[in-house]
Amino acid sequence: MKAAFANQIIKGIQLLEDRQGYNRSDILKKLKTLDKNISAASLSNILNGKDVGIKTIQRALDGITSIVADELGMVYEPQTTTFQSSKTASDWQPKIIEMAASEKEERGYFYHETGRLPLQQKLDFLAQAQEEIVEVGVRLNTLSLHFEHRSEHEFKGKITALLERGVHIKFYLLDPSCNEALIYFRDRSKASLQAQEAQSPTVIQVALEKLKAVARTYRSQNLAGRFELYLYKHIPYNNFLVLDGDSDEGQMRVSHYMYGIKRSESPVVEIRKQKNASLYRRYWQSYKAFVRDAVKVELS
Repeated sequence: MKAAFANQIIKGIQLLEDRQGYNRSDILKKLKTLDKNISAASLSNILNGKDVGIKTIQRALDGITSIVADELGMVYEPQTTTFQSSKTASDWQPKIIEMAASEKEERGYFYHETGRLPLQQKLDFLAQAQEEIVEVGVRLNTLSLHFEHRSEHEFKGKITALLERGVHIKFYLLDPSCNEALIYFRDRSKASLQAQEAQSPTVIQVALEKLKAVARTYRSQNLAGRFELYLYKHIPYNNFLVLDGDSDEGQMRVSHYMYGIKRSESPVVEIRKQKNASLYRRYWQSYKAFVRDAVKVELS
């Protein structure tokens, strides 16, 4: 039963993405308007075939079915397992469901307490960029593995699309040979959960070579946007993921690194410049100081 419901939800979302141009964030806001809200993680689990409670499935099903019916005039037919048009009156008009304001939009920031967000949520975030994307990490090993192991459709194609429309992308890694890196990883490795940190300089070097290969490929394609790599020499304090940082539409995600906790499990704060300019400005100032002396990686 749950599998059938999940399939119906997936097909409804595909219709809304294809015909209305909505992303997952848009759909979640519409579900909230209908009082059928579910978490982004639950929606991701449904779309990825993972187990979700029946009450959550039912709530999502009711909401998606309502949106498709109101906006597209379509209903689900169990016999064919497809959505079919139900528009009978010649004067039928779509009823567009408003997008409820998220907590982030109301306050200007949002706190993701469980740590690194699922890949699809990150890609949805990146898709909002108009001019520039910057990520400041430590090893960026997971990023390099996405390029290597994820399908073209799932990851690299999304990055390529951003570059094709002129968005510049910059990635910053900790210089594995600097004293700051040795001190940082030696100290982190003292925590029992992070004993593997001592091998991180080697991990960075491997990830860097993979990312350089990606960058060379993009350079050869002469895309409108640039794909650049940089090395910095500072003790890492946090991760920055910044979209259009200098513009009025700037927004960022910041994850403070906690001692004894995996970096991927450190909470994430999402901040919008227009809604909370004071908080945004403080983090933006920190970001600018952190990358000021970073060195661009040569690809040849």
